[in-house]
Amino acid sequence: MEHSSANLWVADVLAKLCCCTVIGALEDAEGGRISAASYRLSRSSGSGDWVRELDAALKQGAARTALSSGVGDWLADLSRFLIQANKRSDADALGHVARPVFDLRCDLVDALESFRRPTPLALLGWCVEIRNKTFGHGAVGSGFWAQHTATLTAAIDYLIEHMPLFAADLFVVVPTSKDDPCGRALRGQEPAGTIGTEDLDIGTAGCQVGHHVWPLPALAWIRPSDNHTFVVNGSWRDSDRSAELLCHAIAAVETGEGRLRRQLPAYAVPPVVTSAVSETEGSHAMDTSGSVMHNLPSAPDTYVRRAGLERDLRRVLTDPAKRHLINVKGIGGIGKTSLVLHLMHELAVSDDCPYAQIIWVSARDVDLTAGGPKPVRQAAGDIQQVWELYANLWGENLEADLAKEKFEVDLADSACATLLVMDNFETFAAQEEAYGYLDEVVQPPSKVVITSRHDFKGDFQVQVRGMETDEAAGLIKSAARRAGREGLVDSKVIDRIYEKSQGHPYAMKLLAASVESRAGLANLLRNMFQDERLLDALFRESIAGVDDEAEFVFLLASRFPAGVSEVALRVATGAEDISLGPALGVLRQRSLLEAGEAGLYVMPAMAREFSRRLSIGHIHGVAVDEAERYLKSWPGLVAGAVWEAAIEMQAAVLNEGTSTRGRDTRTTLHVLGEYDDRAWASLARALRHSGGSPGEIDDAYKRAVESAPGESTLFNEWAESVEDPDRRIHLKVQAVTADGLNFKLASNVAQLLNSLRAKDKLRYPKLTWTSLMEPVAEVLNKNLRQLDANDCSRLAWLFLTLGDKERAAEVVKRGHSVDSENYNVRNLADRLDLDLY
Repeated sequence: MEHSSANLWVADVLAKLCCCTVIGALEDAEGGRISAASYRLSRSSGSGDWVRELDAALKQGAARTALSSGVGDWLADLSRFLIQANKRSDADALGHVARPVFDLRCDLVDALESFRRPTPLALLGWCVEIRNKTFGHGAVGSGFWAQHTATLTAAIDYLIEHMPLFAADLFVVVPTSKDDPCGRALRGQEPAGTIGTEDLDIGTAGCQVGHHVWPLPALAWIRPSDNHTFVVNGSWRDSDRSAELLCHAIAAVETGEGRLRRQLPAYAVPPVVTSAVSETEGSHAMDTSGSVMHNLPSAPDTYVRRAGLERDLRRVLTDPAKRHLINVKGIGGIGKTSLVLHLMHELAVSDDCPYAQIIWVSARDVDLTAGGPKPVRQAAGDIQQVWELYANLWGENLEADLAKEKFEVDLADSACATLLVMDNFETFAAQEEAYGYLDEVVQPPSKVVITSRHDFKGDFQVQVRGMETDEAAGLIKSAARRAGREGLVDSKVIDRIYEKSQGHPYAMKLLAASVESRAGLANLLRNMFQDERLLDALFRESIAGVDDEAEFVFLLASRFPAGVSEVALRVATGAEDISLGPALGVLRQRSLLEAGEAGLYVMPAMAREFSRRLSIGHIHGVAVDEAERYLKSWPGLVAGAVWEAAIEMQAAVLNEGTSTRGRDTRTTLHVLGEYDDRAWASLARALRHSGGSPGEIDDAYKRAVESAPGESTLFNEWAESVEDPDRRIHLKVQAVTADGLNFKLASNVAQLLNSLRAKDKLRYPKLTWTSLMEPVAEVLNKNLRQLDANDCSRLAWLFLTLGDKERAAEVVKRGHSVDSENYNVRNLADRLDLDLY
């Protein structure tokens, strides 16, 4: 093929299209709409989500009967398979960085033959790994492409034998050139059609399952000018219904390049439409029976009081001087909606409520019910729908412009204060723009309360975390009572549930309502925290749209239940060339990571389980595993005990060498120095021991002595590492003057200075000798009473060289009083004509 630069990535696209086709065959059999899973893929954060979506689709609904073996077995096999594949492809790729042609020696068929239960997930995972784990993303020859296509075809045939689900007629057209418009069909079928080089999408054919034909979603685009293939890479934007597309061929050569946005209108509206109404959807008409008009949904019947949170939120709601935009923030299922709804009902019947009306708008698309997550109709998903909803509350069916005007006038009316509640704001379209609009339009004394999993710049936050022990006990008992299981929930069961869930209200409610026996509690806890529908409902919106760097940190932080220090994360991310600050910012903004005690970053228990599931087959999986092993080999580093970790690493380098526990520990010590200045000394010693360059050693010692200017030992060590005698003697003198108390060091340096001066090895002018000798003489003279006879003789020689015979004589007399038989003292006494003998 003439345009071979994109061929490897076209193969990746084929695997993705296979993925969407299989999912499409399992979901939404009515209407022929693009499947919900492939819709989610267009909004996903990257290639790893394709693996996860197929994984999820194959484990629920009709897919369960299509599997040829247990889900757990083949997932375990898959993990081992991908780890091996990653290692092999990494090893091959390392030798081909930035080269236009490479030889990928990993054979897909060979790998599949060693994989006991091949599945579409394995195929997809492998194709993604080929792309993501190969650094030489340049052009590949057409011979390689032909071989790869044949391998892919053979692999799919092989899968069909084991998975009837994959035995569908599948046609995929791959554009080549204007003169050769035919594509290649998988499984040896005739091409589905012909296409030219105009602006086109891959996926013009379909998959037939039974009597139903499923379209292949167009999630890749080939740029006509150079035939580069761009693959959907997530970062969905509702405002213009577009997603980011990435060309890996370009990105590999030019860091940060190869990205563009294209509109995907077919994915703008979720294909699965439900008429189910959320339990927390507001009323469609205003209740005007009381002093405060409102459209609140029913009050939560199982609400457990959370005194501290209620006090904080009530204070800001009733104080007109407080910020007018309040964000009740926390992870999914943590109780934000229940808290706000309870307080709204209290305000609505309060005699001193500062608001004339309370408007409740729900953007919720999933209800967290006692039976598990349930998709529901979204009452309002963007600002325009909020305008319409508000006008309809008053029975006014207005045009969009008039509805907008009414909303803005009423929310800025100082004589009629409005409290607007936007529930589940994280599912709202164009959230930043909507937030900015509300901030501008709503004027005090009116206020806006949003419940969200995200931060917004300038908001007033009420952070909702796990319940306190007494609150949790009340919730667990209440949920068990409603489910008829109160007799099974004693204090030990409550403690186990609370400990495992870390006070997560929704998780505790589900667990309490599902307890069947005390003996089966362990299995219940394990199964509940592995429920993918639950985890997906709680965290999919939170993780959607984060970049690869933040996703790496999310996966890594989840491996440390007790928390992990920032310095440990920086060590790990530095090895992966990841900017930690922005990644932490995104995760904290989305409540996926919190700054806990002792400066450690802690992840909520449910989020950790979600991350664990997310990591299966993930493109970062191997790198995260390696980073976890390395960090856990330094417990002090994980705990943030930087100095202790530095000492341990210094010892390890001295005993084991530089490549300690899988990485160059000197690099880690350099990071530690940025957090604790004392670590620079450890780095300097490690570099000196392991053959670091003079420049590296100098830099490390310089940073060390800057942080500890009184440490004479550091100057002396530094001096010993220097070969230049001129620099060495200057560092020795600095070592003497660093603390002014180490007279033995001063005595040794005095001896060195006297020797160099006598032998004239350093041809310094008199002024330089004076500047070197005077500070050493001063330190020795301060400690004169502690000097022995040899020390005194060395100090006397310094004074003689400096031209101060009188002080030299006094020191000689002192030396004579300490040891009258000392040869050096006797010699100096004769030289000075002292009558001491």
